[in-house]
Amino acid sequence: MYNKQVTEIKGTNTVEEVLFQDGTSLKVDGIFAEIGAIPNIEIAEMLDVELEGGLIKIDDDCQTNIPGIFSAGDVTSKIKNPLSRQVTTSVGLATIAALTAAEYLEARFTTK
Repeated sequence: MYNKQVTEIKGTNTVEEVLFQDGTSLKVDGIFAEIGAIPNIEIAEMLDVELEGGLIKIDDDCQTNIPGIFSAGDVTSKIKNPLSRQVTTSVGLATIAALTAAEYLEARFTTK
């Protein structure tokens, strides 16, 4: 819901209702929260991670130019079309990043 500020999410074991700042509420089965349209890349900038068009540049394995730093989702330059910056794409890239990070850590810290 656009232009609504959530003040509370209610439910016993699952999401059941959302309360808004204007005093209204909505019965729901779940929520999808969008916290902004501008990707937050501040930490990448602080770490001198290479950017491309204001987004984090990654390779096919979601690795950045700095070994051991991975990125996924709408902060990456991998997704060229803004309409494609959706949850499904982000989750797919996050899976690749997580698996690649695990391989990276295993290679560094496993004794052979």
